[in-house]
Amino acid sequence: DRRPSLLQSISNPRDILSVLLLLSGVAVSYHNIVGRYDDAYQNWQILSIILGFSSLAATLFQLQTGYMVSSRPRRGVIDDSVMNLYAGLYSCCVAWLAARASTFCPKWVEMLDGIAPWIACAVFAFSLVAPIVTLVENTRTATTAATTADPKAIDNNVDTSLSAAMTRAARLTTGLTISERSALSIPPSLSETELFRTQGLLAIGVLGCVFVPDCIAFALGSSDWWDRVSADFPSQKLLESSTALFALYATEASMVATRCASKGVATYRVMVPAFAVVCLLLAIVPCVCSLYWLGDDVSFFSFYQD
Repeated sequence: DRRPSLLQSISNPRDILSVLLLLSGVAVSYHNIVGRYDDAYQNWQILSIILGFSSLAATLFQLQTGYMVSSRPRRGVIDDSVMNLYAGLYSCCVAWLAARASTFCPKWVEMLDGIAPWIACAVFAFSLVAPIVTLVENTRTATTAATTADPKAIDNNVDTSLSAAMTRAARLTTGLTISERSALSIPPSLSETELFRTQGLLAIGVLGCVFVPDCIAFALGSSDWWDRVSADFPSQKLLESSTALFALYATEASMVATRCASKGVATYRVMVPAFAVVCLLLAIVPCVCSLYWLGDDVSFFSFYQD
């Protein structure tokens, strides 16, 4: 069968928003690679943050309308509604962190220090916990099915596992009633491709948790702590804000790759390496370059103790 082209796959409102964010990421990454932190860089940062918040709004619209969200329930983090909701929340949280840590942080963002950091902590922790739970319970259910005389006798409607609960909770955002949610038939185990994807999400989740210390520090220290850090390390705001944006670009690129793979542009085993290359160019390389340019005026760990 003829596969759709990449251009055909992304020619829709949701992916156009993602592409705009990634193009903004190209500009931000370029400025970090060449060490150019001027007014134009700040403007690109602001645009990226706005698009990051918009990504969550677009995700919620998707879930409510079913737009580009599979109606077929899957297990745990691999379910389309779970993955979309998680990615939208993650994009929103790193956009918040980029704004909060920036040199241009609005006053209203500072006022959210009592709650926003804790919400972000929960989302970042979920990025690690959800794949672990999905993988562990997949192994358990697969073992149970293998040792059951009639695997089809396993009643998915009474599945009380955490990975099934994840799916049912996220499906509530798609407009399902509680009774419809409870009646969902969730597969007892992951397919080989889904297992591969979940393992990839686990690797991403490990990296996703690096922002938890920042969030806790903002929650406990707020502006008093961050002002002291900025005085001791003048470029810390640039570094922390830029790093959060790199995570935003990686998340958005991941979802574009996922949607393209689901449409048949290429298999997941092809799209995952392609996604890795995009992350290398939009996140890892500019992050290394920013450390080179800002290295004398930043701290890696000691600023948490200020």
